[in-house]
Amino acid sequence: MLTTDDGGASAEIVAPDEQISRHAQTVDRLADRADMAYGAARHVSMDGDAYGKACAFIPANLVPLQTRIAALMQMSAQHMESMGAALNSIGPTYQAADNRISAQLDALTHSRSGDRQA
Repeated sequence: MLTTDDGGASAEIVAPDEQISRHAQTVDRLADRADMAYGAARHVSMDGDAYGKACAFIPANLVPLQTRIAALMQMSAQHMESMGAALNSIGPTYQAADNRISAQLDALTHSRSGDRQA
């Protein structure tokens, strides 16, 4: 988010640790839902009689598609879990880096203010 005191353009980018943490929690919840959907997809099967005798070939032809969909759901859940873990670990690192840079900029600003007064 770009911010300024007067509403104008600024180079300051703000991403508070709390905001990153909330986003990580959202991703974690979505990963849990994706994992549940994958679990359900693994256990869904179609009865061979679902389409009657004339169309008995249909369930057999759908099995490869169902298998592929379940595999993609698993990959999606795993990817979301790793993204949530990355977000959870980056929040404190981001905040520490932000604090360190802020302190350096404050020191530089105070140093330059002292030069002007002399």
